[in-house]
Amino acid sequence: MKKLFILSSLSLFGLLVFGQAQVPSMIRGNGQEMPALAPGTEFYCTPDAFFGQDPISFGAFTSDVMSAFIVSDNFTGISGDITSIDWWGLTLFWNGSNWDICTENPKNFEIIFYQDNAGTPGTVVAIFNALVTGQATGNTLAGHPILKYSTTLPTAVSGLSSGWVSIQGSPQGTCSFLWEESSTGDLLALQNGSNIGTDLAFCLYVSPHIPLSNWAIILGIFLIAAFTVYRIRKRRLA
Repeated sequence: MKKLFILSSLSLFGLLVFGQAQVPSMIRGNGQEMPALAPGTEFYCTPDAFFGQDPISFGAFTSDVMSAFIVSDNFTGISGDITSIDWWGLTLFWNGSNWDICTENPKNFEIIFYQDNAGTPGTVVAIFNALVTGQATGNTLAGHPILKYSTTLPTAVSGLSSGWVSIQGSPQGTCSFLWEESSTGDLLALQNGSNIGTDLAFCLYVSPHIPLSNWAIILGIFLIAAFTVYRIRKRRLA
């Protein structure tokens, strides 16, 4: 009896200190909970997204500091500076046998952008910490509400035409963040460094670079040269 009491006390202590014990790496849905919504709703990337992978209610993957999981996905074809990002997911609590609804809204996130290193996250380019309020989407996964998160980056990420991004919930309570799955992509995303064989739901928005054409460069050189000649002649006549 005494041993049972000690073990129960230790289990309770561990739950209080560490929040959740043996948290699963994901939650699985049936893909049938997503109603047909028109593009532009909270369950899709907006039309001005430069890169987008829309969510689908098949599953979500745990990515939270408290749960010791981190998930990352890759992107390609970016032209311009990345200025903001949207993503979808859930905040849940693992009670030891099931996922329970857990409200932590707004929630703190750490967002990291990486260079690509032969198909894996490479050198860290930028790290952002953001307190973000999730928006209701009207959709669920295994009966739990799916939220859309959006944030403008405090500093634009430049020079990253292709790379990786990780989104990880930061410990502010007992709720784990689970990043929603997407049916769009290249079936390459990582959880704690291992390929999970699917893609995650997120959108990237950019401010485009306006490259100078060759004619604009030539015109600029000509105008500088003409102005220089004019100044020299003016001095000689003075």
